[in-house]
Amino acid sequence: MPSVSLGSPGVSARRWTATPRGRRLLRMGVLLIAVTIAGLGAPVLVPYDPLVQRLEQHLLPPGTRLSDGQIAWLGTDQLGRDLGGQVVHGARISMLVASSTVVLAGVSGTALGLCAGYYGGTVDTVIMRLADLQLSFPALLLAILIAAILEPSVLNVILILSVIRWAVFTRLAYGSVLSLRERQFVEAALAQGATHARVIWAHILPNMLTPIIIVATLQVGTQMLAEAALSFLGLGIPRPLPSWGVTISEGREYLDNAWWIATMPGLFLTFVVMTVGWFGDALRDYLDPRGRWQERRVKIVAIDTVTVNIPSPFQMTGGYVDVTDTPGLGIELNEGLVREYARRYDEEGPCWFWAGPRGAEWEPARIW
Repeated sequence: MPSVSLGSPGVSARRWTATPRGRRLLRMGVLLIAVTIAGLGAPVLVPYDPLVQRLEQHLLPPGTRLSDGQIAWLGTDQLGRDLGGQVVHGARISMLVASSTVVLAGVSGTALGLCAGYYGGTVDTVIMRLADLQLSFPALLLAILIAAILEPSVLNVILILSVIRWAVFTRLAYGSVLSLRERQFVEAALAQGATHARVIWAHILPNMLTPIIIVATLQVGTQMLAEAALSFLGLGIPRPLPSWGVTISEGREYLDNAWWIATMPGLFLTFVVMTVGWFGDALRDYLDPRGRWQERRVKIVAIDTVTVNIPSPFQMTGGYVDVTDTPGLGIELNEGLVREYARRYDEEGPCWFWAGPRGAEWEPARIW
């Protein structure tokens, strides 16, 4: 019968893609990269002007061949413009606005949160009260109010969305700095004569980047929706620039006889936002330190009954074993259970079995 030894070096994959979290992050990353390439490569994918009007070919359904031989895969709008070209070029505009907004709001908000949390006093009071004041207003309502004052343009949309998002990063950075500035490595750096700027740049900022990156990733999808909402209301991207929000707004009047004008951009917007959200969730799960113990694992190679001696009480959920440090009995995995785990949780290859409590630094068990 195969046996198990705890505390001995185990069969451990070194690649981050060998873990379920890593593989999920890889899949979502590939999907997001494909969407990004499609948006940035709009001039290559659609080498013609999508805003050329062909009034004699207006409101054609998806898949119709136009008079010049091109196929309108998503149909044409009320002015005979190719809807597919508008969707692809609109993706580039939406990604530009969303990414620029997140960078601008993230950098400014993180810098303000760092200053408020590290220096405290009057700086803390002024910055955090401004952040609280900004967060007290509904974000979209505040964006509409500011957009109504400014002229519609890509730059103004980026500035407007940055104004309503900086406080999110400020509060996140502020909370992280409050927990880090009292740590021993910060006090040791100050005791050795490091300047405040050196402590912030070399010790505090690197240790707070993970939550900032995760929130920034999730904010990209939110800003794409916000840009589409402003454009839908006529306060965002102006014509003739292609925008999903503008196209959806123009298609409202034709839902009964040309549903594709509003539906197709809406479906693409939903897909891209969901893709960004999936990637953000996968990145958060992968970088979550509370789950890193799961990457210390062993491969179940036995085809016979396997007895795994681990402390108990234990709980088997989803192919994992959660245990405490209380000594106890072992568990038995028979061949059928091993095969079931392999089928359900690792379709591409052998099943992985984790033996270790959450947050602990156990060496993985080795099964042979």
